[in-house]
Amino acid sequence: MALFLAVLTFLFFIALDVVVLKVQARRFALAGLDVTDFRLPKGLFFHKGHTWANIETSGKMKIGVDDFARRILGRFDGFMLRNVGEFVKQGEEILSVRQGKRTAVFISPVDGVIRSINEKVTEDPGVVREYPYEAGWIYSIEPTNLAIDVKRLISNKKALSWLRNEMRKFRNFLAEQSLQNKLVGQTLQDGGLPVDGLMEHMDDFIWTRFQEDFLTK
Repeated sequence: MALFLAVLTFLFFIALDVVVLKVQARRFALAGLDVTDFRLPKGLFFHKGHTWANIETSGKMKIGVDDFARRILGRFDGFMLRNVGEFVKQGEEILSVRQGKRTAVFISPVDGVIRSINEKVTEDPGVVREYPYEAGWIYSIEPTNLAIDVKRLISNKKALSWLRNEMRKFRNFLAEQSLQNKLVGQTLQDGGLPVDGLMEHMDDFIWTRFQEDFLTK
């Protein structure tokens, strides 16, 4: 009987710890990140993989990484880019961000031919972190299937609702990882994780999971 009670007590405290970690993870995400903290400039189209596209008067499109991705990922040490003149398809890998030995892959929001690369971001990757929608654009692309491609993108009218859903998904993601990763659980309890650059403090497994769940879907 005593052994049975001891086992029940042990299981109770394990279950309690799981609940506490979940609650703390959710509170952390809610307290540290809010949809109003992220920039959503008017007139842009967003891909669900967190790239954006802006149609210029010339008919070409500026392409970049959105504010959600750059804040969550944190430091950008460099980029691996496609070449000028290459044709890319919507949903195809178009660039990778380097952070130390890790990379995060982003996919193209449209079909088109790469006409130019922003030299500012190749010289100073931090420009994308500071000005993701202005000086931090990465490619200028000549679209080849624009009428169809934009139907698969998120227009500015729907962007806020989409971002709210992404934030809800991210809260759940963070809570789930806190149960599986010792570092996350401990730092959430200690209040030791900063909001900006959250992925800088995660292990390779969580980095990969974030990419799969948010960037290359």
